[in-house]
Amino acid sequence: MLSVQGRHGPAWGSLHSPVRAARELAYAGVHFELLPQRGFRPQVPGDYAPYVMPVGPASAPPPVAARATCSLHIDPTLSIDPQQLNQIEYRGDGDMMRLRHPFFRADVRKITRARYVATARVGDDPLAMAAFLRFVAAAIVEHEGGLSLHAAALALDGAAIALMGPSGAGKSTACELATHARGARCLAYDQLVIYPLGERCYGWALPWGSATELPRAETPVLPLSACLRVTRGTPHTEIRQADAAQATFLLRSAASVRDAAMEAEFRRLANVQQIVERVPVGYLSTVLDERTDVAIAAWLRAGARGVA
Repeated sequence: MLSVQGRHGPAWGSLHSPVRAARELAYAGVHFELLPQRGFRPQVPGDYAPYVMPVGPASAPPPVAARATCSLHIDPTLSIDPQQLNQIEYRGDGDMMRLRHPFFRADVRKITRARYVATARVGDDPLAMAAFLRFVAAAIVEHEGGLSLHAAALALDGAAIALMGPSGAGKSTACELATHARGARCLAYDQLVIYPLGERCYGWALPWGSATELPRAETPVLPLSACLRVTRGTPHTEIRQADAAQATFLLRSAASVRDAAMEAEFRRLANVQQIVERVPVGYLSTVLDERTDVAIAAWLRAGARGVA
């Protein structure tokens, strides 16, 4: 089983059926089948629990961009220094990706549509397993048409609203103003994976950002209804839809970039185009003490659409 490590031991139980050999879970838009070597019991930190979904006969399958079967080997020689958490190196060659991180080493290969296999050496610590899931999922989702965004997200009327902008733009404030309404919830504090699936897009929250006391969504993944760049300085709360060029710029600017190679950038821009065709993108101007959920719901009801 994969467990979530709390302060006083495992905080979450099995994520798979006892009769299955694989340890299965869904995280950040990817269905992982974990095949650890004998004696390796994968764990992740306790604050990951709200962002992981079990996969098994007793649960409905969550909407994911891809599936990955991962052979895992423990490597106690790898460094586990929290200061090195974001030091990832990607090397891509077609359908083969090599990820090098102080906490793990992984080779990931696409074998068919939305199916991947990976082999990895992982440090003997829950933080190492968390880093492995995070960066492998990000690489796979981008290959499947998605993006990792620096964005908060709101759960409103059963869908996700991505709130983009740099630190200090007002993303958390926009979430807080919306959650004054009954039913609105905070989905993501600061990081969100978005990806197309059929004719829709989905948003999956990740466990980063400054935690707040806002009411949380009951699930980490929801259909994506809109992506909004948060701004300030208007007399009233309002939303203005972005045109195609503006929408492309806003999403690309919010995307987290770990592979800066030209081939990866072409793929990233193509992913942006897929998303802006399916999901409306706009500018949300917020005003202190004015609820944002009312303006967002009205804008969506008025027929906001993706742009071709």
